[in-house]
Amino acid sequence: MDAEAKYSQAGEAVDYTPTAVRTAGQVVQINDGRAGICVDAIVANVKGAAQVKGIVEIKQKAEIIAAGTIVGWDEDGDPYGGTAGTGAVTQYLADADFIVGKVQTTTTATTKTAKVDLNEIGQSGPVVYTARLTAAQMLLLATTQITLVPAPGADKVVQVLGIQGILDYGSEVLAEPSAPDDLEVVYDAAGGTSIAAIIGDFVIGSADAIAQPQIKDIAGAAVTTMVNKAVVLDNNGTDYTGNATGDTVFTFKTTCVVNKCELS
Repeated sequence: MDAEAKYSQAGEAVDYTPTAVRTAGQVVQINDGRAGICVDAIVANVKGAAQVKGIVEIKQKAEIIAAGTIVGWDEDGDPYGGTAGTGAVTQYLADADFIVGKVQTTTTATTKTAKVDLNEIGQSGPVVYTARLTAAQMLLLATTQITLVPAPGADKVVQVLGIQGILDYGSEVLAEPSAPDDLEVVYDAAGGTSIAAIIGDFVIGSADAIAQPQIKDIAGAAVTTMVNKAVVLDNNGTDYTGNATGDTVFTFKTTCVVNKCELS
C-alpha cells in the first residue's frame, strides 16, 4: 500500500497507541483530536509515534485547492491518480472525517499530493472554510446539522465575518413542507446562538444562485454559547423534500477569524 502521506519538513511526534494495525505514513486521528501521520508501522494496541507538526505531503482529491485553505481527511475519499476509496484530503469539510491542517501551495485538479502544514489552522488574517453539501444532506438539515467551522479549542471563539451560499442547481427543485423553513447559521448545534439566517427562497430556487446573508448583531449572548463552539448550518423548520435525483449541490463558504476569549 502506498503511503497516504510523507514528510516534507521536520516537525514534532507524539506517542500514539492505535486499536488497529497502522502502516507507516498512514493518516490518523489521535486521541486529542489532532491529525497524525504514523512515523512507522504500528501493531494494534502497541505504542508507536505519530507526527503532529511540520509540513507533510498528503494524497488529495481531484480539487483545485488554494494556498491557505483548511483541509480535512476523508477516510474513503478518492485520491487523484490513486485507488478509489482509500482516503484523501479535501477542502470540502462536510466530506471530511477530521481536520488535517492548512495547504501551503496552491494545487491543481491533477496534483497528486497537497503540501499541508499539519494541524496548523492558526491565522494572521481571515480564513475561509468550505463545506459542500449534497441534496441528500440538505434534505436532512432539520435533523442532521452540518459543521461549517470546527470548534476552535479552549478559550477561543470563532468570529464569523461573512457567509456565502452557492446553489448549483440540478434538474429538480427542493421544496419547503412547512414554509418558511430557513437555513440558519448558529453556534454549536440546532437552537444555538444564531449568527446569520439564509432565506429559504435560496434553497428552493430553480436556477444557480448565491446567497450572502447579513451577519447578526449578537451583543449580549452568553459567553458559554460561543466559546469553543463549532459554527453549524441548520434548518430551523421541517426537513426539505424534493430533488429526487439528488443532482443539486450546495456550497457554503464561511469567512472567519479565531479570537482568544480573555476572561478572568
